[in-house]
Amino acid sequence: MIEKPMHNQHVCPERSGPVSRHVIWTFVVLLVALGLVKTWLALSLELVPDEAYYWSWGRDPDFCYYDQPGMIAWIEYLFVLAPGFVSPLMARLPIIIMSLFCSFFLFLISRDLFRNTSNALWAVLFFNITPLFWGGSFLVLHDGPLIFFWTMTLWLLGRYRLTQRPVYLYLTALAATGAMYSKFTAVFLCFGLILYIVLSNEQHHLLRRKELYLCMGLVAVLYLPVIMWNIDHDWIAYKAVQKLGHRSHLSPSKRLEYFFSYHGALLLVLSPLFFVSLVMTYIRAIRSWLSSKEDTILFCLSFSLPVLLYFCLVSFKTRVQPNWSAMAFPVAFILMIELAARGQHSRPGTGRSLILDRYWRYAGLIALFISIVISLQAVYHLLPLPDEIARKDRTSQETVGWAQLGQTVANLRQHNETIMALRYQIAAELEFYVPGQPQIYCMNAFGRGNQYDFRNDYDALDGQDILVVSQKPLPDDLHMKFKHIDPPYQLEIKLKGITIKSFLIYRGIHFQAYSGPLLRGRKHI
Repeated sequence: MIEKPMHNQHVCPERSGPVSRHVIWTFVVLLVALGLVKTWLALSLELVPDEAYYWSWGRDPDFCYYDQPGMIAWIEYLFVLAPGFVSPLMARLPIIIMSLFCSFFLFLISRDLFRNTSNALWAVLFFNITPLFWGGSFLVLHDGPLIFFWTMTLWLLGRYRLTQRPVYLYLTALAATGAMYSKFTAVFLCFGLILYIVLSNEQHHLLRRKELYLCMGLVAVLYLPVIMWNIDHDWIAYKAVQKLGHRSHLSPSKRLEYFFSYHGALLLVLSPLFFVSLVMTYIRAIRSWLSSKEDTILFCLSFSLPVLLYFCLVSFKTRVQPNWSAMAFPVAFILMIELAARGQHSRPGTGRSLILDRYWRYAGLIALFISIVISLQAVYHLLPLPDEIARKDRTSQETVGWAQLGQTVANLRQHNETIMALRYQIAAELEFYVPGQPQIYCMNAFGRGNQYDFRNDYDALDGQDILVVSQKPLPDDLHMKFKHIDPPYQLEIKLKGITIKSFLIYRGIHFQAYSGPLLRGRKHI
């Protein structure tokens, strides 16, 4: 099933071996199929709250935001907001295109490293059918641009490794800067590069080349606006990220709960057999590199293993989401397929080879089955769930009812009243789904700080009537800011006859900006 690696074949440094027409057409068909699936999902599902929130960033392009740099905002501004294309599909289309390019870069990285196009094709296929990337690669999240620029960076670095042309090193620096503008965790690219150069017998000479230090200076200069933004805002973005990674006074049982929760989630979103295979792959890869010092294995280890080890350690301190370590998996899958191919080749004609073939078929089918079931459930809600579970189902909570809420608020709105929400997730969904996409204010009564803290200017609302949307009764602090509040209109969101969530929509009469408690906003941070 997996083609034998061509270790002894002489390869021109400019090329990594011929690509058969069969592989090319298979790869094209695979990309088309992936694009169609992602487009269908993008058309079928409403924006989840985080997607709407990051889309809203694009209305105010900046170098950095409350908790991450600004790449996702620029993408949404340039390709969606500036042209005026406001729909779930158009918001997600740039991410879908980037994910397809990611698959292309993944194929080239594998081909250039191990000189085997068939195995590169398997790596791309297995990578894409895991639930983590099947679903996550069309959502408007930081991870899409991050993995796009991450794989581009590794491909360009691989080209420099083959050709030793400085132009590829400078292009690597530009791509790495794109990754760093996508998400703060792109710092692992810098760490991986240093680790690779220091440990590599073939690339160690870079430490004596001026080009390396010029590239480092280029990245530093290009990233300076993010640093300056944080200096101007008391390092709030870095503090916000730091808070996510640390919880104090945790009991040993809670630490173990977080640890197993993170790895259990990875087991599901990567699929069980791929998860087990990746663990075994790293054990084999470390042993192989220690004995052979093979540069290609070191390349893959440097840009994946430190990420996974870091989040493994962090999972003892706080609840870690599986997508936080997503950028580790592109080269991890390349390495997994390569070592699996070598294992098969080392035992020709034995039962071991047949077992491995069957194992990979089952691994791929299980991953694909999980991805398809999750997709069908998200779109059609086919699985019969008990009422209590259905009410708490996160997929339904995040993908159902936002368009209905937006239209209901629009129907209740009088004389272009200002709209306010008490959580940034609801504010962002209203900003997207209320016709005309008006500015939404967020009092942020029930959550941590967010980007709306910079956008809110409550002084400008003095004397206005405001529609306030919440899932909980209004807090006393907000009651005191109005002369009068009408009884709420209650909207119930139902799915197959079951109420999965409800909203309270209040009309507050005459907002008093200068009396009562001080609200957190742009002038009060």
